[in-house]
Amino acid sequence: MSVRGAQLVKLLAPWHWHIWMLFGCSWFVARLPLKAQYWLGRSVARLFFKLVPRRERIIRKNVELAFPDLDNSQRESLVNETIGSLGMTMVETLFVWMRGIDPLLDRVNINGIEHLQTATDEETSGIVILGAHFSSLDLVAAALSKKCRFAATYRKARNPVIDFVCHGARQRYYDEMFEATNLRTLAQSLRNGKIVWFASDQDMGTRKSTCFVPFFGIDASTVVTPFRLARKTGSRVLFMSHKRNADDLSWELSLTPVNLADATEPGCYRQDAMKVNELIESFVRSAPEQYFWVHRRFKSMANGSRRDYQTP
Repeated sequence: MSVRGAQLVKLLAPWHWHIWMLFGCSWFVARLPLKAQYWLGRSVARLFFKLVPRRERIIRKNVELAFPDLDNSQRESLVNETIGSLGMTMVETLFVWMRGIDPLLDRVNINGIEHLQTATDEETSGIVILGAHFSSLDLVAAALSKKCRFAATYRKARNPVIDFVCHGARQRYYDEMFEATNLRTLAQSLRNGKIVWFASDQDMGTRKSTCFVPFFGIDASTVVTPFRLARKTGSRVLFMSHKRNADDLSWELSLTPVNLADATEPGCYRQDAMKVNELIESFVRSAPEQYFWVHRRFKSMANGSRRDYQTP
C-alpha cells in the first residue's frame, strides 16, 4: 500500500466523518454555476464570521491598523467586503480541488509569463516566485502551472483530513511541494534550475529568518528566507500578484521581475524585504478587500511583544 493509501485508511475513522461529509457537499457545490457558488460562498463566510467572532475581530483590527484614515463606516464596509471575498476565494479553491482548473483556464489572463522561460545552458539557476495572500490564490496558481510547471512551499494544515485533501489536490499542479522549513532541499532545487513559489507576507515572529520593515506604515515581521536562497543559488526573483474581476468572472495574474538590493549581508535582506512589502502594499491598495486580512499580519512587534487582536 502506498504512503497516501495508508494515510487515507487512518483518516477514514468515524471522528473524521464530518469533515469528509463537508468535502462531499463541496463536490456537489462545485458543479453549480459559478455565480451561484459565489453567492453560497459569501453566505457561508458571513455565517462563519458571526459564529467565530474572534476571526472577524482580526480582520477589523488589521483594517484599523492599515487604513487609519478611513472612518468607521468605511472600515465596516471594507470588513464586510473582505469577508465576502474570502467566501468567494473558498469556493474558487474548492472548485479547483474538486473539478480542476480546465473549465476556467481561458478566463485567467497571465501577464509576464515570458519571465518564466526555462534557463539557458549558460544560466542554470532557478527562479524564486514571491507570492502573497491575495484572493483566488489556488485558482490562479493552478492556471499558471498549466503554462509553466513549478514547485511550491507549504505549511501543514492542522486538521489531517484537510491537509490530506489539500496536499493531494495541489500535487496535481505543482512539480513538488516542499515544507517551508526544508531549506536544504529548496536550495538544491533552485540550483538545479527549478522554479519555486514562496509566500512572502506571513508574520513569523522574531525568528532569525525575519526582519521588521514597514508594511502599511507599521514595522511588520517579514520573512527574508526567499531573498537569502535567491542570493545563495543565483536565482532570479519574480513578484506574483493577482486579483478577481467578479463582474465578468475572470482573473488576472501578473509576474514582475524584482531586482535584489545592491548591498552586503545582512543589510541587503532588509532592503529586499522593504521593496517586496512596497510591491505588496501597492497592489493591496488597488483592491483591499481581496487581501487575506484574516491573517494576524501585524501580531509581532520588534520588541518581542505581541499585538492584541482580540479586544473588541
